[in-house]
Amino acid sequence: MTLLKGFHKLPRELRDQIYEEYFTLEGGYHYNHQTNKLLTEQGEAIHLGVRLASRQIAVETRGLAFKLNPISFSTVFDENLRERAGHFDSLLKMISDLKSKYLVWRSSRSGLIDDGIRDYVEEHFPEFLPVVRTMQISHINNSDSNSWKESPSQSRRFIASTLKTIAKRPCFGEVIERHSYWTAPGSEPGPDPMAVISCEHSPWILPSKEAISTMRGSVAPFSVEVNRRRGSYWTRGKYRFSAATMAIVFLSSVPVKKRLDIRNIVLHEDHTAVAWPECHGQGLITYCQENSKLRIERRLDLWRACLPAASSSLHSITHRTPELLRRYKYDRIAASDISRGHIGHGGVADWIMETLELENLGMPLNAFTLVIDGEAVPDGSTQVFDVLQRDTAWQSAFQRCVIDSIDWPNSHLWLRCRENLAYVRRGFPEALQAISDHESPVKCNFDTGLVRDVDQVVALGRSWTSDEWLINWREIGDQADIHTSAPLPSWLDLRREDLLEGESTN
Repeated sequence: MTLLKGFHKLPRELRDQIYEEYFTLEGGYHYNHQTNKLLTEQGEAIHLGVRLASRQIAVETRGLAFKLNPISFSTVFDENLRERAGHFDSLLKMISDLKSKYLVWRSSRSGLIDDGIRDYVEEHFPEFLPVVRTMQISHINNSDSNSWKESPSQSRRFIASTLKTIAKRPCFGEVIERHSYWTAPGSEPGPDPMAVISCEHSPWILPSKEAISTMRGSVAPFSVEVNRRRGSYWTRGKYRFSAATMAIVFLSSVPVKKRLDIRNIVLHEDHTAVAWPECHGQGLITYCQENSKLRIERRLDLWRACLPAASSSLHSITHRTPELLRRYKYDRIAASDISRGHIGHGGVADWIMETLELENLGMPLNAFTLVIDGEAVPDGSTQVFDVLQRDTAWQSAFQRCVIDSIDWPNSHLWLRCRENLAYVRRGFPEALQAISDHESPVKCNFDTGLVRDVDQVVALGRSWTSDEWLINWREIGDQADIHTSAPLPSWLDLRREDLLEGESTN
């Protein structure tokens, strides 16, 4: 007690220094998803017993531990959550694909895209007006919204919101009953469109078992099990929840007064994760709005989280001989997949553009940073960004040679230009330039590659047709495929890290 009284008599500045020394932990706090508690970097319990020593110390140190220590989250693989994660991923993608087909094909075919819908889109989603105008006058062959080259989450919002507006019309139920292609699009019955349209789940949540059951019911009689349908569940794969999702789980469980003490969160996206992880920063916007002092750094492992998700599915490379794996370039990172992803999404460009989208959705300025982590093999990471630099130069040249020469508005040509693989994402060249100039919320811990001369590509492409742009882009891309290098394992071995233990790709 005498020592405690002596401590209280110390100057406040000195007491604060002692508090800081006591509460600051090397490595900060780390989240344990199984207990929903924070631990030390070594996995040990955090002891704050000194706060019980006296009322004065309790008052003077209130919230100090959160203020001094960053909280780290990582992607989570848990056998008890694996199936739920995989089903969630599959169901989200199935529902998204169905909604896209309902809007692009069936609503258009049923005459539901009229001037009222066009006016709604013009007011709420003006960037998608060419899509609606095209549906008014003709049919769109490709229902994949990724071909429109807006940020994927914005495309999904546009589709879901426009469909809900259409479904509110009194005639919608009668249209569904009259046209069989709504509920029986093929040889077998399909889901109830109203159940699909009303099904909404944020991809950054940790879904309950009840939520998964509801989602399964909305797509019945379709199954989430592996089949020809893209994104279906595969029992041999590891399914993980993102670090962002786990941070949202923790933050939602903490009382507001304690949340306001948190200063720094680090999200280690160190492996592939489910449910379009590139957009999961959106689930953190409300917490950053609530706490103006909160700073979130999201660290994306380029080689283990980003590039594997951008490549062909793990399921597609199983049971193939080494010869076939080499022939079809499954043993390397295909340059054509790096920017846009193997099936048009999940590439590096999506991570960049989804991060830039956060500010438009309300993320406070400077509250969120994405660090693309390629430090394990900096030279190889620069090679990856050399491909991105090439793709941005080609998109810029394609815009100058083809898009700028079109007599707008021409919605059909707008769609054709956006579908061309030489066009990555709207705004992508400017986004990559800002990263190279260190003027972006997206950072890299390696050299971002050589900026290409757009004028050289323009000189080559002035006389090319749209098809020739696609052909030439592919030919040049084939020369830039990338193999991993030490200390990373081979590309196939790195991909095998997403297989369950004991499974093999051969």
